[in-house]
Amino acid sequence: MKHAAGLLARTVSVLALALAIATPATAAAQSRLEVPVTWSQQPDGTTCGPTTAKMLLGPLGVSMSVEQLKGPVGYYTSNQTNRWGMRNGLNQLQSRHTYRVIEADKMDQGAAKDHLIQAARDDLRYGVPIALAINGRMPGYPQSVDHWVAVAGVDGRSVLVHDPVAQRPGWKNVPASRWLDVSQIPIKAIVM
Repeated sequence: MKHAAGLLARTVSVLALALAIATPATAAAQSRLEVPVTWSQQPDGTTCGPTTAKMLLGPLGVSMSVEQLKGPVGYYTSNQTNRWGMRNGLNQLQSRHTYRVIEADKMDQGAAKDHLIQAARDDLRYGVPIALAINGRMPGYPQSVDHWVAVAGVDGRSVLVHDPVAQRPGWKNVPASRWLDVSQIPIKAIVM
């Protein structure tokens, strides 16, 4: 009986050790979420909004050109796409998800970054990518800009950004897709 109790105690100890070793890797694997998004390059210097909408709509089963998306997302060459136009267009063109706006420029950037991480966790879990309006300069940018990008992944405090301006003239140092820590992103609005 003593031998059986000792064997049981050792077995439990080994299982506990195995669980303790496996838990960090398992937790890390579970913390990363990605939605397969096909990157698109904006055709000119002002159509980042419709191009981002194109990237977001693909996983939701909608295939449209940037030109076709200009009207629905409220794109105007003088004012480009605003957060409300992006939300309205995305909601008009698909019925799987109701997009809403977080006005990040009306809150502390720390809170905005927390909202982005939570929105990414909430929406990406269901296969829904996020539109992110930025106002400033991200790594590789030659200047500060008002700009739209697609968020297709989250891992801890980093997000997977698909950037429609990548590889355009003057923007050759901007990768099409990359993981960025949210501390590197000047958030203006989140359309989630």
